[in-house]
Amino acid sequence: MSFENFGCRRGLFQQASLQFPQVCLFETDNSNGRFFWINIRMTWSSAQNYCQVYYTDLASIRNESENNAAMEKIQNITSWIGLFNNPWKWSDGQDFTFQNWTLQQANIYQNNETCVKVTNNGDWKAIDCSTKEPFICSNTIMNAIFINKSSTWEEALDYCTKNNSTLISISSQVEQDAIAALVNTTNSTSVWLGLRQSRLFGFWFWIDEKPLSYEQWVNGSPSQLPASSPCAVMSQANNFSWINVSCSETYSFICRYK
Repeated sequence: MSFENFGCRRGLFQQASLQFPQVCLFETDNSNGRFFWINIRMTWSSAQNYCQVYYTDLASIRNESENNAAMEKIQNITSWIGLFNNPWKWSDGQDFTFQNWTLQQANIYQNNETCVKVTNNGDWKAIDCSTKEPFICSNTIMNAIFINKSSTWEEALDYCTKNNSTLISISSQVEQDAIAALVNTTNSTSVWLGLRQSRLFGFWFWIDEKPLSYEQWVNGSPSQLPASSPCAVMSQANNFSWINVSCSETYSFICRYK
């Protein structure tokens, strides 16, 4: 689903005059700020898992400027990026348009080497995915939209799901700060997160199945015992920390599109 359908434009927050007001947050083009070089040698799949846990994903490169930013990060050491052949696509699902293959790989589509690294001169080279290389992660806040509609947690989840998205998850301080900045542009005191507690076992989990690798609770992690407040909000009144509340309370919410 395109955000233009919601009356949003890339690169800014915008109120949209639709069924109810919305505010959109898109990724920025600041490549230096969103690329992180990890100088640990891993296979491509292990690097992908690392980036998805601690950042957003392996880096996707969409233009020459981003390719130059990636080259600057790697300190002359060839490193994995998020491109693989299945057929050719980026790990984070972005369209494969820009490319920068080495001259030796003019027939890249005919070989069996399926994962891609960027070399110290910025060229791309496909090699065996089991090779261990350093890698570049990206941390990107993408396609988040604030829905100014007072809803229970289940109603908010249902709305996002029907619109091919999910309730927002937060996996790093960068994402926490960006979502807080988005909420700060609204009049909402709290917004639902896609975070809830298992009624049977008591552990907290993101509804989109991302690992709970980052937490920002107002008073530390809540009890792991099953409780009567098994859903979570980001509270503007508490410096955008997370608070566990009853799922039947009503708040605005944020959907995130993949």
